[in-house]
Amino acid sequence: TLLADVCAAAADLLPDAYGRRVLLYALAGRSPHYVGADALAVLRAGDSVRAATSRKDPATRRAELAAAVAPALAEWAAGAAGAAVFEPLPSQAVLETLVRAPCDKRAAWAAVLALVAREIGPGHVLLHPVANRVVASCILAGHAPARAAAADAAPPFAGNPAFAADVLDALVEGGQLAAAAKAGAFPVRALLEVPATAERARQLLRPHAAEIAGSGNATADAIAALLK
Repeated sequence: TLLADVCAAAADLLPDAYGRRVLLYALAGRSPHYVGADALAVLRAGDSVRAATSRKDPATRRAELAAAVAPALAEWAAGAAGAAVFEPLPSQAVLETLVRAPCDKRAAWAAVLALVAREIGPGHVLLHPVANRVVASCILAGHAPARAAAADAAPPFAGNPAFAADVLDALVEGGQLAAAAKAGAFPVRALLEVPATAERARQLLRPHAAEIAGSGNATADAIAALLK
């Protein structure tokens, strides 16, 4: 089938500014991050026709599309995530796969966690301006309200890894949690905001509150404020 051919070409399509949209549409729906205004207008124009002729409701169709592309996306992410999270376009594909693909994504997530566990320093995944958004968005997945613009996206997959707990565990085991907070890592702020990790992260970071507050960057200040 056409979709099978598209999935087979995932490694070539996902790093491409236009090719990625075909696969990401199955997970992220009409998100303006991936679908341009002109294309959105065309899709909306066909909604009434689809409603009158389709035998499937939109939710069923979305679920089937997501299930069809998920294995190919997860396989790609498992091999590419370690580098792709640092690149603007591929990082979006990694994020959507980790959060929305309805399949086993443990291998892809393990590649990201391996980066989280490294010593905090310039270019670390938690500090990189592109990569830190991937990690923070995974932590917040399922806790932040869905954006109206992406209302037809597949929801966060119920069988996802425990993103927040995994990140916190990786930082604690590597002795990097306080260092990440002092450096102003936005994912650490996310750990303090989600119910799964908020209290534990707060207890672990409170002894370092004064150092974090004196780090001299806005995110570190916000982290310190959450420790009060």
